[in-house]
Amino acid sequence: MPRAPKRITVEGGASRVVRDRLAALVAAHPRHVLTPRAVLADAESPSSPLHKRFTWDDDKAAARWRLHQARMLVASVRVTVTVVGRGPVETRAYISLRDPDGARAYRPRETTAGAVLDAAREDMRQDMLNLYRKWSGMSTIFWQVVDEIRRAVETEAA
Repeated sequence: MPRAPKRITVEGGASRVVRDRLAALVAAHPRHVLTPRAVLADAESPSSPLHKRFTWDDDKAAARWRLHQARMLVASVRVTVTVVGRGPVETRAYISLRDPDGARAYRPRETTAGAVLDAAREDMRQDMLNLYRKWSGMSTIFWQVVDEIRRAVETEAA
């Protein structure tokens, strides 16, 4: 079974409904386990709270599955790189990066050194911006925590 797409999230009240339904499936199973087959069987019923979390249109589901297979195929290709101080390390041949338009695409590892750093910097900037927005009402505490983190990292590096 493919993993659920990242864009499916369980938040708020819906998370409780999903958690409760999955717990009920565990309780109903003779070995008290949760299996993908049991989740799918339950979700097939339109009255199940899990039903809307699945793609029931077979054409759309097949296309999504093939995209998942394509991602897995790309991820399966490995290369050996030499890391200073560690020697040869096997790793993925293609790196998934976000394009400037927000779409994700794979790039060959050997061409991505600068792009990886740029993408990491942008991801870090976005993460920090989101954290700052979240805690902006407590900006003094925010900057104190940033300083504590900086000191902890410097201590670890020493």
